[in-house]
Amino acid sequence: MTRPSRTPNTSRGMVTITGERHCANCRRVASQSMLVCLLVLISRLPLAVAEYAPYGQQVLLESVKSITLHKGRETTYRRTFSIPQLKCLSGCDYQPDVVQCQNKWSDGKDVQWDCDADLPSGVQFGWTEVICEGYKSAEDKYVLEGSCGLEYSLKHTGGHLHGPKKRISENNRPVTSMLLIYSS
Repeated sequence: MTRPSRTPNTSRGMVTITGERHCANCRRVASQSMLVCLLVLISRLPLAVAEYAPYGQQVLLESVKSITLHKGRETTYRRTFSIPQLKCLSGCDYQPDVVQCQNKWSDGKDVQWDCDADLPSGVQFGWTEVICEGYKSAEDKYVLEGSCGLEYSLKHTGGHLHGPKKRISENNRPVTSMLLIYSS
């Protein structure tokens, strides 16, 4: 077996190995170029992540006075995946377009929510559960802004599903709304 012969060509900085020409600086230049490209990519990565991050700020859950949730919309997310803002799990013949939940009280760990929606007569909430993503962990008392969703059930109490809508809260009390219009 013969060894490849090297013939220096000092006039051009090239070396010929068995008929092939190789630049003496090619490996060094290629390594430097790859290092520069890698550094550029790494330096751009945090910027790209921050630019497209789908999450908001942390909020103390017990300080949230009310949340308004919409059918067909998703929650924000940071550590987990987004969930539907409204998710009916039982008695789902009719589903409200919007549900508003009020913070009634908190013991520093849990919040008691009172949710209401425009529901047909004869339909009311069976049970409701507000679910929010903890900011740093599942047990965090701070939650991610916009991450709350509502899982609920509906129960039929008689009447017609397609009758007139009556605003009913989850504890079966009619909710009265007042619209005041001022003119000068």
